[in-house]
Amino acid sequence: MLLTSCMLVPFAESLFARTTLKHAVIAAKLIARSMSTIATAVAKTIAVARRE
Repeated sequence: MLLTSCMLVPFAESLFARTTLKHAVIAAKLIARSMSTIATAVAKTIAVARRE
């Protein structure tokens, strides 16, 4: 029993690290996408304000 738990810990840690990294990448992509959307909206607002 002790042997299996000792073998499971590194496996669980590597799995956790992998999923955390994956989540970080997904979060970074989402943040980048939302930032570009915000930048586009701001640019459009400025363009409209300049026209008026």
